[in-house]
Amino acid sequence: MLRISRGEEIVTTIQEFAEEEDIRAASVSGIGAAEAIEIGWYNVGTSALAARESQQSQDYSTARPNGFRQFLRYGLALFPRRITNTAHSVLGQASNLGETQKSQPGQRGYEWKVFSEACEITSMLGNITRFEDKPHVHLHITLGARDFSVVGGHLKRATVSGACEVFIHPLSYPVGRAYDEVTGLNLWSL
Repeated sequence: MLRISRGEEIVTTIQEFAEEEDIRAASVSGIGAAEAIEIGWYNVGTSALAARESQQSQDYSTARPNGFRQFLRYGLALFPRRITNTAHSVLGQASNLGETQKSQPGQRGYEWKVFSEACEITSMLGNITRFEDKPHVHLHITLGARDFSVVGGHLKRATVSGACEVFIHPLSYPVGRAYDEVTGLNLWSL
């Protein structure tokens, strides 16, 4: 368990804790309150995955991945239009909470948004793995604003405004990361 104090940056604090405790792999969950928050949404852009999607002639409603492992790797990619349209309509009202920095059209990368107001951390989930022999903290966060709107994404940084309580559940084996050309991300190397 880790209590992060007011004024501390969440990702940096978890990173330092993982380094001090030599955590090789762990699941992370937490709640609290934060401000000066930067979250992101990953745009796969023109990656090999996006190119493959455009070449497929499958109907989204009848697409069937071969096996559970393939579903984990490609499943959500088969339905990008539905998910994107739904997310846009639900989060459209909340999008005026912060400033957005978008990736270029057709280019993969994160689109970042900064929220300066204090928000409740209604959920923070992620993991600690190893990348280039250092702890790598990967967190996603869901934030509740004063007007009860909710946003979420990949957590880049956030400063605790009240308190932040984090559970870190170490695993008994190390998990590393390696670059994946299909997604452009550093994914688990199992």
